[in-house]
Amino acid sequence: MRKLLILLLLFTSSHLFSQECDCYTSFQWVQKTFEENDAGFSVHLAQKGEDQYKVHSKMIAAKSNGIQDPAACENLLAQWLYFFRKEHLGIALTNKTAKATDLQAMVKKAQTPQTTKQNQETLKHERYMSAQTPFLTKLSDRTRLLRIPHMWYQFKTTIDSLVSNNLQTLTSTENLIIDIRNNGGGSDYTYESLIPLAFTNPIRTIGAEFRATPLNNEMLRSVVNEPSLDQEIRSWAKQMLDKAKKNNGSFVPMDTTTVSIRKYDTIYASPQNIAILIDHHVASASEQFLLEMKQSRKVKLYGITTAGALDMANVNDVVSPCKDFLLSYALSRRMRIPDMSVDEKGIAPDYYLDPSIPSHQWISYVRSLLENR
Repeated sequence: MRKLLILLLLFTSSHLFSQECDCYTSFQWVQKTFEENDAGFSVHLAQKGEDQYKVHSKMIAAKSNGIQDPAACENLLAQWLYFFRKEHLGIALTNKTAKATDLQAMVKKAQTPQTTKQNQETLKHERYMSAQTPFLTKLSDRTRLLRIPHMWYQFKTTIDSLVSNNLQTLTSTENLIIDIRNNGGGSDYTYESLIPLAFTNPIRTIGAEFRATPLNNEMLRSVVNEPSLDQEIRSWAKQMLDKAKKNNGSFVPMDTTTVSIRKYDTIYASPQNIAILIDHHVASASEQFLLEMKQSRKVKLYGITTAGALDMANVNDVVSPCKDFLLSYALSRRMRIPDMSVDEKGIAPDYYLDPSIPSHQWISYVRSLLENR
């Protein structure tokens, strides 16, 4: 099976050790857990160098001895982690949660154009960007807009319905703009129904491999036992778990072949042009969506370079022995690295939308390009 686990299903595990709870012991646990379970650890170690890693770890360990404040310890542990990469890993105090309303306000503030005179275009932009579910709308007789704010698995049925219920319209309209700005990812399953719309030639996808360890295998077991998931996913997780248990300490392919090639019987005449809007917040499964879509002759990317958070993926969350920290790390790594890495680099657009084009004008600007070729 080509698809990966669902990123937003973060099943937590915990290890119970009889030890004193302080920053130094927390660091020891984070270091040991990360080294033994993170899918990217060996890759990063080879890139950074073992000597540099030892110096970095020794410095953090020494600092951790004198820290009493949990928040300061959290910052120090994050400093140690970000030596490796910035995405698909993290550390957080278990009793620290952000209010959803506060986060929504921050996002809305960041997305709202700073202008005293709001015209119809800016208001429409705010409405589009604040929407929390995918939607399809008509921009003109020649162009439709599909907005996808998240690739969360729960929106798969929404996207599937938008495609199936509007297939005749989509395949008789010249242009399709897909806006995935601020889309931090979710699941590869979510966007499956969009791929046939773009298909022009075989789509090649490089597989991934899972780091098999007792702790990581528990994540697979949680997926197997999760009744809310599709039976297809659970069956695949069961097969993966069986392989992983036999190969603890090594990497297990998550797909039947290293390279999967997909073909479809139909090449739709329309949409003739598919423009995907991207920005620095596009990450993870949304970047995988781009790698697959851009293999079509119909598809071009517009905007600015994406976040670069795809090579190490499928996040697992584990609680520290003292239950004060939550460590996030990656279970899998893509087999296309290092030849085609995305982390730290991102995916560049085919057409760069420079700062002279305000973000609230991106849709109208790209629509104009498509309709005036």
